[in-house]
Amino acid sequence: MLAVGLLLVVFALTATACGRIKNPEGWATPTVDNSTAYYFRKKDRFSAVDLNPANAIADTNVPPGPAAAPLLWKFPTDAQAKTSDYKLKAVYTAPVRDGDTFYLASYDGDLYRVRAADGQGERIQTPADIKGKIVGGPALSGDLLVFGTTENRLYAIRKNDGGIAPGWPKGGIDMGGGIWASPIARKDASGNDTVIVATMEGEVVSVKVSDGSRTWQKPFKASGSVAAIAMLGDSQLFVPSLGKRVYVLNADTGGQVGPAFATSDWVWTTPAFVPASEGKGGVAYFGDFSGKVYALDITTMQTKWKPYDAKAKVKASPVVVKGTLVVADHGAVHFINTADGTEYQRVSVSDSGTIRAGITVAGDMAYVATTNGKLFRADPDRRTLVEVPVVEVAR
Repeated sequence: MLAVGLLLVVFALTATACGRIKNPEGWATPTVDNSTAYYFRKKDRFSAVDLNPANAIADTNVPPGPAAAPLLWKFPTDAQAKTSDYKLKAVYTAPVRDGDTFYLASYDGDLYRVRAADGQGERIQTPADIKGKIVGGPALSGDLLVFGTTENRLYAIRKNDGGIAPGWPKGGIDMGGGIWASPIARKDASGNDTVIVATMEGEVVSVKVSDGSRTWQKPFKASGSVAAIAMLGDSQLFVPSLGKRVYVLNADTGGQVGPAFATSDWVWTTPAFVPASEGKGGVAYFGDFSGKVYALDITTMQTKWKPYDAKAKVKASPVVVKGTLVVADHGAVHFINTADGTEYQRVSVSDSGTIRAGITVAGDMAYVATTNGKLFRADPDRRTLVEVPVVEVAR
């Protein structure tokens, strides 16, 4: 009951798509590969956009400024979206790419595969008895997709045909709490293929991909719900919580590394991580719901500088580009000096939706997507934020 109550509080306070069950919006992080951006222009349309300046075209529907980027494809197409096999509700996590194939999980419990080259895709038919909604995932481990649901279940299916993974039950494994964080697939120190899973009950566990059995001696228990996790290098795990605490764990044992770090509010984001040049350690940059942005030295578990105040909720995962921290609150992008936490520039994205999706690095630029389907290019040198206008062209 405590967990249910907490979820209701999350729904009310964040005003996120999860709170509007009848109309989820999604906030999947965009992916940029070479000169192509893959992101959700609409909550139910996964799209590919050509960012190559040589292919930009004039668009009379946008104000004078950068030429428009042509839309390469969208999945599903308008015709497909009218059929029952392509009811893509909303997606909250960046699709996983495996070669030329994207795998994505829809909030309503369906999984899809989409070809990066042309957007051809299909729903993965699976006999798995999927219960609940999918917020995080899937994780790709070899030939398997592993994902969790809001109804406490962890599933593993074959990526090619949707069949249930060997050693796994049809109804998945009960993890004792709803799963909102994307699972993390990795090979542990013993050579086992494992998946690390966090729950909204605050537990973090590691299970073998072969049969779902647990690899840590005991679960790690956070002070509050865990809605996101991330690896810091090869062997340490970043665990933020809605209990106003951030933890670093040994990913092989689940043991806590150093003391917990206290934040001003909930942390529901993965960090930008810069490893130490001399070896182990490094700095994790992240924000919380009070708008504070931290530079956490994971060796000392102390901040490098006084928290920067964005003055608005930070949900999006930040990035570091050319020594500049690019972080977004719900309505603005901030360029911050990683050395001392001072502000270089703040740029508003008013009238363009809110920023909940993580920021993406591509070369020397960062890309930001909003809930209205707008895509922006952030330049850390010029400290500018410019919309990338997108136009559909006849093909």
